[in-house]
Amino acid sequence: MGNVVDFPKNTSLSFKYQKILQKQVINEDSPGSVLRDFETFLKFIGPKGCKLTNKTSLLALKSLGELNSQLTRPLKIGLKRPMQKAYPHINGLYLLVRASGLARVEGVGAKKRLVLDSDIHNSWKKLNLTERYFTLAESWLIRGKSEILGEYKHSGMDFTIAVLKNFFEKIPSKGLKLAGDSRTEDHIHLTFLKSR
Repeated sequence: MGNVVDFPKNTSLSFKYQKILQKQVINEDSPGSVLRDFETFLKFIGPKGCKLTNKTSLLALKSLGELNSQLTRPLKIGLKRPMQKAYPHINGLYLLVRASGLARVEGVGAKKRLVLDSDIHNSWKKLNLTERYFTLAESWLIRGKSEILGEYKHSGMDFTIAVLKNFFEKIPSKGLKLAGDSRTEDHIHLTFLKSR
């Protein structure tokens, strides 16, 4: 069962691609597990919020392993004290929750916390799965800036598309390992593209 999509007659999208979109199933596990993992992350933040680091405002090191173990595909990290960017899925989820406005940083210093915005979270709960998926896609493409993750690079939609194009052109035929490789672990853009 696909999505019920009624395209306007004057759409520039070819019939072939309209059919692909109509057949695409969007649920917690398709395409990819981003919706399931995002809900896991929202529950992890919870009503009281979760602790952040003093300097970078990223998730506290102690919480990364716990959150990783709750995700659909936990990563095995061979580092003694891995930072958030060593977990591309968590880094991507953090970017999404901040870019979507569902969570914000509150407090200063040792009291910094990532907290849910209750009004936006209540609106989020009213969306169906397709609306949630495309809300996250929009947040990622339009508002997903690397500065949210403590990086200071060019960002925005044009940059994201250019990074993805470059990334896919360079994937070797034998595949690519992301976790634990400092040259590739910051490809948080792949959070949306993971499939079962």
